[in-house]
Amino acid sequence: MKKITLIALLFFVYGIIFNGCTRRAVVSSDYIQRISTTIISDSYGEVYAASLRMLQRQGFVIQNTDRESGVISAKRGYDTGTGSFLFSLFGVVEPPYRVQEDISMILTRMDYIHTKVFVQLEKTNFANPAFNGRSVLVEHISDYDVYRNLFAALTLELEKN
Repeated sequence: MKKITLIALLFFVYGIIFNGCTRRAVVSSDYIQRISTTIISDSYGEVYAASLRMLQRQGFVIQNTDRESGVISAKRGYDTGTGSFLFSLFGVVEPPYRVQEDISMILTRMDYIHTKVFVQLEKTNFANPAFNGRSVLVEHISDYDVYRNLFAALTLELEKN
């Protein structure tokens, strides 16, 4: 009986530490709009083509494109490593889970030499529900550096041509 109580207590503590105490910062929609939009000094056609090449170079699979409306959507996925250290202490290995990243880009022709690029990024974790009670967790990416690196990659792709 003491063993069962101890194991239950350890799982309870694990749940509090790794699931219950996580708080996400509240981010305003204005902030997201600001970090996920840039204006590139190049023609619409060049930016559109470079966006497709850049996404493919980064491992995304293009799902949908519409040159007229400027919409590009793509996905990439990968498997995580095996489970957490705490579970391995008890001889239980949490199976890997799938992560999918979705990107949507909307390009807008401003004039002949300027193109506005808006990007929306989402990360979806397809976790094992036996360990955390959830099977899918969708996260909207609001990290400034992620968007800056993406726009830098796009600029680099434009410079290659």
